[in-house]
Amino acid sequence: MSKNLYMCQITPADETIGGMSKCEWAFLPYTAGVLWEYAHCNELIKDRYVLKDTIVFRDPLDDVLDKLDQPDVVAFCCYVWNTSFQCIIAEKIKEKYPNCLIVVGGPHIPVKQDEWFKARPYIDIAAVNEGEEIFENILLEGINDNPDYSKINGIILNGTNDILRTPKHPRMKDLDVIPSPYLTGFFEKIMNDYPDVKFHATWESNRGCPFKCSFCDWGGLTYQKVKIFDINRCKDEITYIADKKMFAMWISDANFGIFKKRDVELVQHLVDTYNKEGYPEFFPTLGYAKTPPKRNGVAEIQRLIREALPDNKTPSPRVAIQSFDHDTLTNIRRDNLSITDLDLIVDSQKQNDVPFEVELIIPLPGMTYNSFVADWEYFLQNDSSDGMIYPAMVLPNSEFGSVEYQSKYKIKVRNMPYNYFVSKDFSDRRIYTSLDKFKNEHLEYADIIVETFSMSESNVIKCWMFYWVIECFWYHIVLKDIVSYISKCLNIPLVEVFKKMQTYILNSYGIINERYSELESLVNKSYFAYDMKSQKFQDIKFFQEHHEFFFHDVTTFISDAYKNDLNDEQFTETIEMIKRKDDSDFYYRDVTQNIIDGGEIELGGAP
Repeated sequence: MSKNLYMCQITPADETIGGMSKCEWAFLPYTAGVLWEYAHCNELIKDRYVLKDTIVFRDPLDDVLDKLDQPDVVAFCCYVWNTSFQCIIAEKIKEKYPNCLIVVGGPHIPVKQDEWFKARPYIDIAAVNEGEEIFENILLEGINDNPDYSKINGIILNGTNDILRTPKHPRMKDLDVIPSPYLTGFFEKIMNDYPDVKFHATWESNRGCPFKCSFCDWGGLTYQKVKIFDINRCKDEITYIADKKMFAMWISDANFGIFKKRDVELVQHLVDTYNKEGYPEFFPTLGYAKTPPKRNGVAEIQRLIREALPDNKTPSPRVAIQSFDHDTLTNIRRDNLSITDLDLIVDSQKQNDVPFEVELIIPLPGMTYNSFVADWEYFLQNDSSDGMIYPAMVLPNSEFGSVEYQSKYKIKVRNMPYNYFVSKDFSDRRIYTSLDKFKNEHLEYADIIVETFSMSESNVIKCWMFYWVIECFWYHIVLKDIVSYISKCLNIPLVEVFKKMQTYILNSYGIINERYSELESLVNKSYFAYDMKSQKFQDIKFFQEHHEFFFHDVTTFISDAYKNDLNDEQFTETIEMIKRKDDSDFYYRDVTQNIIDGGEIELGGAP
């Protein structure tokens, strides 16, 4: 008699729940697809198991459970965006079907934390690292009348009395033995059942990462030697994704471009396919090569993508610096990466006329408020680059997740809501202050660093709010000309003007302080409160609607901070610049748009 198998990989979809009738886009369950398609090649598994369904959508819990038909095995692919909900599903399945085998795997399973497993006795087995062969072995053992899963390498057995870790399973020698879930048609049913959903495809051309950055689990969890899939298979998947008119294809390699000739060839095929078919409409890259620019194909890849896609669908190339401070980079095992030589990268990007974003993470051990502020001077002086700031998330299997590392650097971690699956009508950020009202099984959580030995939590919050000040008043350019003028008059860094402005806001009582304080109270309480690039739009709209009060605040700031530093002519000109502004001055700029050139500013007399 065949066993009923269910795969579960809840997609990161848009912010709605209540069924796919309200869902606009979703990711296809790539991991579930490769696991099943590899296992299904085994004739015994093909004969003894039936894949009843793949649970993909964040539907109401009762609806998910009602679709199950006497499950014998349910396998969950776990990530930060779905682990909490999937654990609730697993627990409910175990209550109703106590003999059902619950298998979990994926990067968000904390494989070294016994307490996590003890708190979840409904989980039977966890697969560790690369899962295809391990999952096959679990299913094969499950065919036996009295299965002994302890014989399987690469798993954690979550028994009632103890937790057993079996020996490490060797890495797969040949990735090409894994069938492509795209080319086998694994996703056909999902796409046919939901024709109006804009599906996103996850695409990989290699696996592994040669680096072991402390904040990342890619190199340590996925192995350090990079192995590749056959290039023709990769091209065929691109063609399939386009043929099926999928909206997006996410290039999920850790170091795309590291194989210069091969990866450029793959992107050329992607671009040619897009030009012919019009799909996929969007193809961002999750991780570019961190090798020296002259040795990798990153610049050429970015140029090809930028030339192919329209501006509104062109993802900005990103350079993952994380910090400019050498001691901080040493603390996160990133000081020896050539990517930290930003001047080489800048030259490479400029030669290809490609604007780019530089990723920073806060707080990292060794980083301070002053070092974070100093990092911003680079962005403000270079119109071809922009800062993209991320919170320091603790991935459970990264070095950040170890007790030893957290103790060494006096790291304080807070578990906080990662998503809000509520009505889109709740666009105002005040929703973040009413968590209890929206708490339900759909809320996911993430561990975020909120303090280190080098930065108190209050200074971490201050860093985030400095980011907000820059985003609101420089990148929306409403005060860019004024800040640039003061900087040139006094021959001081641009960031020093913004530091003074932040100090003024903190100690004032105007409408800028009102918006600042509201957001400040939410930082370190919710993951999405860190998204300053999105948060600022509410504030800019508010300032635009109340621009008279806003410019009064700005005039008071200039008078308090610079009346004694600027000479009379310069001070008068600064005030006149403010008076000439109105609500039309609140607009966003392209990162490449150089609003103020040195020759355009008349500095007036010497102070």
